[in-house]
Amino acid sequence: DTDGVPNGEEHAAQTDPTDETSVLQLAWIEREASGGISMGWSSTNRPWLNIPASPYRVEAATIIMADGFIALSGDMSPTPPENVFTNTTPPDYQLYRVVRP
Repeated sequence: DTDGVPNGEEHAAQTDPTDETSVLQLAWIEREASGGISMGWSSTNRPWLNIPASPYRVEAATIIMADGFIALSGDMSPTPPENVFTNTTPPDYQLYRVVRP
């Protein structure tokens, strides 16, 4: 497809490498009135492979380091077309990422 993501990364994200609309991306992030952070990201499942989608995990860090990220969530089952996570504790984190465990 033409979304610019290499096929190997699409496979890891469980998106369809032949469909430019099939992407894993952060859709929104906002600070809650309580000071926590909520975020939503897109997801797809791959019913054409007849396999269940892998879970996601939200991680955060204060600085960019390979081993500096900590898990904020446990393994979360995908809920296409959008997944939502809220960190209710007011965070000191500046960086967030969504990974496949």
